[in-house]
Amino acid sequence: NPCQPEDKDPVQIEFRVWKQGRVNMEQLILKLKSVVRHALWDLIMEYQLLTIPLFNSSSLTRENDVGEEPLNPAFSSVITPWLQFGYKLGVPAVSSHTVTLQQRHPVNVTMKEVSNLVSTDGTTAFAYYQQDEDYIPCNSSSSRSIPYSGNCLLIARNMDQWRSADS
Repeated sequence: NPCQPEDKDPVQIEFRVWKQGRVNMEQLILKLKSVVRHALWDLIMEYQLLTIPLFNSSSLTRENDVGEEPLNPAFSSVITPWLQFGYKLGVPAVSSHTVTLQQRHPVNVTMKEVSNLVSTDGTTAFAYYQQDEDYIPCNSSSSRSIPYSGNCLLIARNMDQWRSADS
């Protein structure tokens, strides 16, 4: 596991800072601490959470199963609070958009519209709706009506930005 060092020594981070002009050391220290927090958050996200499989391979098929696999429960129990934590930390890679619908619409219509808005930003989006305790993939192009639901999860990543940062 890349995030767990083999030795038990604490990890050391060294900053080499050259002073030019007047420097507010308190501000500099706060910014450096923030950079370290954001970097650690990113490392945990990339190497621990984004490596979780989207679907449970051992999930049992239900009688009313229509060929859709339930989303791995980690996405509703771990990823959502982790993203909220990243947002509170001010991690630049995390943005939050909250929408309160005044009128209830079928989930597939709402998620298709949200997906279209996200796609215009060059982002690939995957939508899921909650049915019982499992999150089921939402096919927004399907004409099959999805039951109303109060909980939806939209996972999106700007693939162009990610590829350029990865190279």
